[in-house]
Amino acid sequence: MAIQIGQPEPGCNDPVGLMTACHRRIELFLKTLRYAAEHAGGRELLTDEAEAISRSLRYFREAAPHHVADEEQDLFPALARRDPGAADAINRLELDHQRAGRLHARVNEVGERWVRDGRIEEELLREFRNATEELEALYAEHIQVEETEVFPKATRALNETELDAIGRQMALRRGVAYVPKSGLGEHA
Repeated sequence: MAIQIGQPEPGCNDPVGLMTACHRRIELFLKTLRYAAEHAGGRELLTDEAEAISRSLRYFREAAPHHVADEEQDLFPALARRDPGAADAINRLELDHQRAGRLHARVNEVGERWVRDGRIEEELLREFRNATEELEALYAEHIQVEETEVFPKATRALNETELDAIGRQMALRRGVAYVPKSGLGEHA
């Protein structure tokens, strides 16, 4: 699913749709970081480059942890209860989250320093580039498993009440009002 300008983004009442939309943002912000490393690393950052790097780092620092919590605290446990055969994929995805977390911490540390100083030393640039490339590879495989295996299983296995409960937790986590799908009412 590509990001489509002018199209409404799925809300918390469509948890799998919202998680999929988060994947597109993850890909976009990683491309932004890689682009910056490839094109701005050997010189002083331009204002718009510094802003793009900061925006990308902020996404991974503030919004992406909600996505991980949506999966690990809500979607994965609900799916595991309904489909024990999903356990291997879920375990692997959770290990990916841990690895990504470590890589993001380092990318954030180096990226914040880069933005603050306006320049980056060659050794740190190499580390930043390697970490972002590793994240891109990790997410490419991770997203593939989620979108072709785990999310379709969840969509088939979980009923509307379970998906509604997941969506409510997602809204609560983000501090936004939950708007139920038509016909579900205000139960749960």
